[in-house]
Amino acid sequence: MNEDFARYCSWPYFNDKIKKSFKSIQSNAYSYGLKRGAPFGIPLEINPPLTDQTQISAIGIYKDEEFLVLEILGIDNITPPFYELQYMHNSIKKYIYTEKTKKKRLSNQEKQEDYILNEKDGERSREDTNQPAMDLDPIQIAFRHSTVVTRIPKQV
Repeated sequence: MNEDFARYCSWPYFNDKIKKSFKSIQSNAYSYGLKRGAPFGIPLEINPPLTDQTQISAIGIYKDEEFLVLEILGIDNITPPFYELQYMHNSIKKYIYTEKTKKKRLSNQEKQEDYILNEKDGERSREDTNQPAMDLDPIQIAFRHSTVVTRIPKQV
């Protein structure tokens, strides 16, 4: 979770027009399945929100006054419904500087005890740096005004 993720995901979550548009995918698929059955699957259909001056760039196929979207490239002129966003979670920690040795950590239990970490190189847990990853071009999203995002730590 970072500031950009919070900014981008909060826009559809707090915008009623966008929420209604995403809910239309489920309602359209449900009504299609009831009317025709679904031997080969159900096509996903969305009713795009009518927002003023927002432009969506996409790659697709246009035929018989219908547009099949294959890939969304970008969304421009989005107006976020707020200028400031604060988010918190139990996993977000506030770091406090201590002069103690780094081998010891303070426990959050009732009894304040020190625990010594494993210092043997082969037995320590470490981040898996060889995870398979794919580089994809992100959807370019442009907002009309910048939103200030603040993380609020809940634990130390």
